Amino acid sequence: MEEITSQSIETRFQIVLLAFLIMVGYYLFKYGFNIENMTNFQVTLLAILVGIFASLIYTKKTLITLNKKNK
Repeated sequence: MEEITSQSIETRFQIVLLAFLIMVGYYLFKYGFNIENMTNFQVTLLAILVGIFASLIYTKKTLITLNKKNK
């Protein structure tokens, strides 16, 4: 079993972040970003996506902080 290092976590994080940004970009490109015309489902989906994005950024900052403390 591979050892989980900060580098492997960092790489996985970047892959997830890239996939997430592509997904959001595709969604906004396909449906257009017009909040007035959005249905409740679309607004909920967008809110969930923004929440995931914020939690990913928070997780990354926490990981960086932990790495600095371990060195």
